[in-house]
Amino acid sequence: MKNIIFSILLVLISFNGYSQTTKVLNGNKEEKFIRVDSTTGLTYYKNKLYTGVYEEYHENGQLRMKGSYLNGKEDGVWESYYENGQLSEKGSYNNGKEDGVYVGYYENGQLWRIGSYLNGKEDGVWEEYHKNGQLSLKFSFLNGEKNGVLEDYFSNGQLSSKGSYLNGKEDGVWEHYRDNGKRLGKGSFLKGKEEGVWEFYHENGLLELKGSFLNGEKNGVWEHYHDNGQLSSKGSYLNGKKDGVWEYYNEDGTLNENPISGD
Repeated sequence: MKNIIFSILLVLISFNGYSQTTKVLNGNKEEKFIRVDSTTGLTYYKNKLYTGVYEEYHENGQLRMKGSYLNGKEDGVWESYYENGQLSEKGSYNNGKEDGVYVGYYENGQLWRIGSYLNGKEDGVWEEYHKNGQLSLKFSFLNGEKNGVLEDYFSNGQLSSKGSYLNGKEDGVWEHYRDNGKRLGKGSFLKGKEEGVWEFYHENGLLELKGSFLNGEKNGVWEHYHDNGQLSSKGSYLNGKKDGVWEYYNEDGTLNENPISGD
C-alpha cells in the first residue's frame, strides 16, 4: 500500500500540472479544475470538496490508476496498473486512510506483497514473494509496528533468517542461515540492539566467531576461529572497542608471537 500512497502523492502533484499522464474525473478530462490543499491534503474540484471517481492514464493510453474520493478524501477501492495493463496494486481507503486488504504484483502478474491495513496502519500478517513465486518475507504488524515472528527466505525456498519484533524493534533470539540451509549465525536482541552472546559459523559449519554484546556494543571476550576449528584470535572489547592484549594463533594452533594491544 505504501507504493499506492506514493502513487497517489504523484497524482496530487500532477493535479498542479507536473504530470504527462491524462487525468479523468467522473468520465471527464477536467484536471484544470482540481486543487489539493497542501495543509490538509483534501482534494477540491471547482473549489468544492471532490466526491467521485478519479482515473489516470499512461501516455500509451493504458489505465494507470483508478479510485474514488468522498468529501475530498480517498475512499473505497484504489487500483494502479503497469503500462502493459497488468494490475500493480490494489487496496482500499476509508475516510482517507488505508483500510482492509492490500495486494501488490510484479509486472508479470506474479504476487509480490499481500497484507492488511486497519485505520491507516499495517495490521496482522504480511507476506512478500520473490519473482519466482517463492515466499520472501513473512511478518506481522500491530498498530503499524512490526510485532511477532519475522521469517526471511532465499529465492530457493531456504530460510535466510528468523527472529522476533516487539513494538517495531528486534527482540529475542535471531537465527541466520546460508542459502544451502547451513547456519550462519545466531544471537539475541533487546529493544532493537544486540544483547548477550552471538555466534557465527564458517561454511563448513564450524564456529567462526563468538562474543558478547551489551546494549548493542561489543563487550567482554571475543574469540575467532580458523575454518579448521583452531582458535585464530582472542581478546576483549569494552564499549565497542578492543581493550587490552589480544592473542593471535596460526592455523596449526601455535601462538603468533606478535600480540597486539587493543585500540
